[in-house]
Amino acid sequence: MTDAGALDLLVDLRDRAGGRHGYEDLIDRSAPQRVGDIVVNLASLENIIESKRYANSAKDREAPPELDSLRRHVSDPHGSLPNPCGHEPIIE
Repeated sequence: MTDAGALDLLVDLRDRAGGRHGYEDLIDRSAPQRVGDIVVNLASLENIIESKRYANSAKDREAPPELDSLRRHVSDPHGSLPNPCGHEPIIE
């Protein structure tokens, strides 16, 4: 658990059709981010959204609208994006 919520570490992600995609499939679409003194590769928003839609659990059905909003913000960083956590992110 982090200050911003739970952290998911996954072996693979599923797409809408249920196909499994491992590290080798996803690394080219990942987003390197600095977290403190290290750089981690984060799954792309598109891959995460597809995985949530495939899982289709109650928790996972809640995530895509928020992630779609985040994806629009990343495409247009000057647009407004509410902070769902209510505090500053922990990624530096």
